[in-house]
Order: sequence, then C-alpha cells, then structure tokens
Amino acid sequence: MYEWYSTGSFSMLEVRNRLKDVFNLTFSEGKIDFILKNPFPCGTMIYDGQEYPHNYDRIISPDLFDKAQEVKAGYNKKHYKFAGLPFPYRGLIRCGDCGCIITLERKTKKSGKTYHYYHCTQYNGKHGAEWLTEDDLTKLFSEAFSKLQMPKNVLMT
Repeated sequence: MYEWYSTGSFSMLEVRNRLKDVFNLTFSEGKIDFILKNPFPCGTMIYDGQEYPHNYDRIISPDLFDKAQEVKAGYNKKHYKFAGLPFPYRGLIRCGDCGCIITLERKTKKSGKTYHYYHCTQYNGKHGAEWLTEDDLTKLFSEAFSKLQMPKNVLMT
C-alpha cells in the first residue's frame, strides 16, 4: 500500500480498489488514510502524543514512509478532477494561446455513446479555444510523431 501510494500515481480510491483486487481486502478510504499516516510500520510508535522507537520488525523503510507523507501533503500529487480515470492526454497539454492546462470533459449523447472532449480552461480569459475529441488529438499527435525520424548515421552506430 505504501509503495503504491508513494509513487504519486495512485489516489486513495485506487489504492483501495487495488487492495480489493490483489488481496481481497476491503478498507474504507479513511482506514487507508489512517494506515498511511501511522509511522508504526517504519519503526516508530506514538504513545501519549510522543514518538518513540519500538523493537518490532520494520515492515517498510522510513524513506518509503516519508515519501508517502510527501505525497499526502501534496508533493507530486495529481490535482485533476478525473485523477482516477485513465484518460491518455490528461495533464499533458497546455493551451498555445494562454498557457492554461487543457482539460477534459466527458459528454454522453442521447444515443448513449460517450465522447471525451479536450479544451482550454480559458481561466485567464476567453479566447475562443477549440474543443477537440480524443480521436482528433490522437490524429494530430500521430501526424506530428510520424514526421520524426532518426538520422541514418545515428542508426548505423
């Protein structure tokens, strides 16, 4: 649990779901938060508000515990509305006009088909930014990447 969370790639909900899938354990997010904040597995116990070293075997290293605490404090934390959802371009693109992050919106048509649209947040002022579907962005990226080629002299060495 500490290893997953300390990467900064897993939210509490994702850790909870992974614990269920891998170990068939069902914890609430509050319980996971309590466990992650508890320094006991790294060799420190809290008694009467004071920290004391204990003689039990350490389950995790103090570095791993500290890294999990940094992630909890916001270091390397993903601040996206859809952080638990696997959208391929989330957090990777900024607007060329104003520099704001490109955000994602999910729209469901009456037919039931779902579309994912990316657009500028226009937080710094409206400027008529386009909305692009995920497929449109994929085509634009594939066009740009298809133009990239390694020079032959680099390939030969």
